[in-house]
Amino acid sequence: VESTSYAGRPLPPPDFPAEAVLIRTAERAGLSCAAGGASATCRSTSGSIRMTITMSAAAGRVRSMSISASNVAVPSDPAVVETVAGYLVETGVGGPAAGRWVQTQAGTDTPMQADLGGLHLRLDGGGDRALYLSIGEIIN
Repeated sequence: VESTSYAGRPLPPPDFPAEAVLIRTAERAGLSCAAGGASATCRSTSGSIRMTITMSAAAGRVRSMSISASNVAVPSDPAVVETVAGYLVETGVGGPAAGRWVQTQAGTDTPMQADLGGLHLRLDGGGDRALYLSIGEIIN
């Protein structure tokens, strides 16, 4: 997961919810989560869409996360993008625009980046490829 440095204007505080909220939301979606120390990992264990969410925490709060998702049986399944975008919307990661951004940018040939809600997002894949999303705090 990468971070971006900003010089100049003040940044909004990052829109990362508490780790417990991120884990609870993942578990409600059918993922199995294991937390310990400075990280937590949630993975899907059944269903056609395979998804892994990894969160890193420091100083008592989440600082970065990565999400990978794919459907090995149907590589171009649009539900993969909808699942990732839905998780962002449900948890509030990146504010309301993050889920929409993932939906509109997934499937492009080049990795896409955006700064939303005090977070830097980097998206690669989608369409007929696995989807990878990394999210990190923007650091002044």
